[in-house]
Order: sequence, then C-alpha cells, then structure tokens
Amino acid sequence: MSNTLITMRNTKSYDRWIEIGYHQLASASPEGIHVEELSRLLDLNKSGFYYYFGTRETYFEHLANYHIRQAELLMDQLKHHLILASSFRPFFDEFKLFLLVHRQMLLSQRLPCFAAAFEKVNLVADPILAEIWISQSALSLSSDVVAKFIALVRDAYLSNSTEQSLTWASLDEAIVNAEDLIRQLQSEPHRESAFAGSSDGSNWNQPQNLPTTAKRFVQAHS
Repeated sequence: MSNTLITMRNTKSYDRWIEIGYHQLASASPEGIHVEELSRLLDLNKSGFYYYFGTRETYFEHLANYHIRQAELLMDQLKHHLILASSFRPFFDEFKLFLLVHRQMLLSQRLPCFAAAFEKVNLVADPILAEIWISQSALSLSSDVVAKFIALVRDAYLSNSTEQSLTWASLDEAIVNAEDLIRQLQSEPHRESAFAGSSDGSNWNQPQNLPTTAKRFVQAHS
C-alpha cells in the first residue's frame, strides 16, 4: 500500500512538471524556460525536476514526446468528428495550446528533439487533415498533394502567428482563404497573375499573398 501511494504521488508530480513546461512553451522559447521559475509556479522543490529529468535537454525530450501524444489524441478527435473550418470552433481553446507549442517546435528546429517531434506530428496530422479537407471541400486533388499544400500554408501561418494573434477568427480566415485558393488552383492552374504574391509568407492568409511556392507545387503535382 505504501509503495503504491508513493508511485501515485510521484506520477502526479511528474505530470505537473510536464504540463507546466508545455504551457510555458506556448509563449516562451526553450531558452526562456527556467527550472527555478517552473519550481516557483508549481510550488515544488526543484530537486524534483532533476530527479525526473536530470537535465534541461532531457526535459525537452519529454516535452517533445508529450507533444506527439497530444497530437495523436487531437487527431483522433478530428477523425471522429470530421472537424474542419466552422465546425472546428468548439475545440479551438483546446487546440490553441497545441498550435502554439507546435509553432515553438517549428521555430526551435535547432533542438533535435523538437525538430523530430515537429516532423512526426506533421506525419500524423497532415494526411488526416487532408482527408477531412477533401471530404468536406469536394476537391479532386490527391490526398498527398493536399497534405503537402497544408504543410506549406500551416508553416507560413504558424511562423507569422503570436499568442495574441492566434485566435479563432484568424484561424478560420486562414482555413477559408486556403480552401478558396486551392479550389482556384485546381480549376485554373495556369492563371499566373491571379496568384502572384509575396514569397516570404507575410500576410499569407490573404489569397493573393500566399507563398507562390504553394501555387507552383500544387500545379506541378495536380
């Protein structure tokens, strides 16, 4: 009985270290996460951090693995409810934390564990999102092409988002504009002038400014 209680208590403390770090990653770079601050927020002795993780590098590896598990759970929800665009709204608060952390994984590719987690999550998520998008938007493109298009616009959107600007309205607008653009690309693939825009992804969620690489890619593979 005593050993069971200790195990349960230890597991709960471990989860708290992970959850607070995950929330911190939504608004801070890895360099901005400090053991002393986490300890203060949790009201736990920082010795517990070193007991579970040993080093910050190992801690980030645990956070990366947690992010992958979160992606798997969230994609299961998406598959079950076939959520996209307006029907996504009830789930937005839950997904915003995930998206902000995924943004940090994108911006922190210098850390091998974050780079690997970002890639693995995309391998899980992109095909599912593509299938949902195709089923709801009546696209005739292959799921592989749509998944790669999603990857281009996702990275541009996340790169230009902040905790304040990543709102339901901005995400909904981005999805709708991307849907409109891919339909135009599909129906009129040779109208170059209609899709001229910035190549750096700035203001990407306006159709005329979506990176031209997305246009060229879809045209080449459709």
